[in-house]
Amino acid sequence: MIYLKRLGVKSLDACITVVSYSGLRLYAMLAHKGSDGGAMEAEQTLVLIKPDGVQRGLIGEVIARYERKGLKIVGMKLQQFPRDTVEALYAIHHGRSFYDVLIEFMTSAPIVALVVEGRNAIELVRMLNGDTDPTKSQPGTIRGDLSVNVTHNIVHASDSAESAKRELDIVFGSEERYKYNRVDEVILHPVI
Repeated sequence: MIYLKRLGVKSLDACITVVSYSGLRLYAMLAHKGSDGGAMEAEQTLVLIKPDGVQRGLIGEVIARYERKGLKIVGMKLQQFPRDTVEALYAIHHGRSFYDVLIEFMTSAPIVALVVEGRNAIELVRMLNGDTDPTKSQPGTIRGDLSVNVTHNIVHASDSAESAKRELDIVFGSEERYKYNRVDEVILHPVI
């Protein structure tokens, strides 16, 4: 508990010893409270590793970047989307010049769909992904390091909480989203 207090954890509903390494005990919180007494909010967002990311063998690289940032993968599946699913996901782009090419590309090969969860997950995922245009993406981002053009840009991610809810409901049922705790959550998300 002294270690947790040093991390700024003020209130724990429950904690368990998860791992002992070199005499240092790490704790994972089952639940912790925010300064207002309510549970800390985590948001979920949809990430699609597009056909080019799957075909180029970048699935592990992409997932590792999200996990290293402290985000959780709480849903994942490999599948080839039917056209109607892709059209529902990209309905906001219907009528734009790139729409048909995008639909064709997204149905051309399997994708990996992810439910990514964490505090500020939508913003963090978009930051890690980088700009959709690889000529504008910063080095160190997924697209800046790995993408080749605007359509073949490795990943799709929800751009807002509303989009995330809509897109997640298209791709994942509630029974396909899992709850678990990372052993490092208390370190990644201390209550301050």
